[in-house]
Amino acid sequence: MAEVGHWRIYINLPEDRGYKGSLSLYNEDGNYVFGCNCLGRGSDNHVVGGDHWDWWLSNADTPTGDYEGSIVGPKTPASSYGPYDRVDMVALYEGDHADIAAHSGDHRSGIQIHGGDPETNSSLSWYPLKPTLGCIRVSNDDQETLTDLISSYGGSGLVQVRGVQKEKS
Repeated sequence: MAEVGHWRIYINLPEDRGYKGSLSLYNEDGNYVFGCNCLGRGSDNHVVGGDHWDWWLSNADTPTGDYEGSIVGPKTPASSYGPYDRVDMVALYEGDHADIAAHSGDHRSGIQIHGGDPETNSSLSWYPLKPTLGCIRVSNDDQETLTDLISSYGGSGLVQVRGVQKEKS
């Protein structure tokens, strides 16, 4: 795997993406500095045929794999992306596990770590986070803390998304 950046983010997602996972940020020295809940569940909208599990399709679950991460500015609407900077994730196409790098032709793009309006239905397993169109969702407060810390380190970093995901059919 290519050596990337000044910081590392490790994201662990459950097999059932209807549940929250965890995000951990480490500085260049490998010291843990921040952690929060996150959600890697995609949308059930018509673009994916109502099935968020097909991670190789745009708008579905966040695919596992290794990414180069960098800070990008806020995006509108804030209700979808949160009011703060975001972490842009570009897949590193090296690796030996079943991720986006191992499936030629399925190189998803536009994947980020961002906030957005909270889920209002407290009975949902992912509450208060809300499914995205294939990104990693964190709360707005966590988005601010995460991107402020990353900005203080400068440069790019490595984002590793891990978890069991559906086999590509």
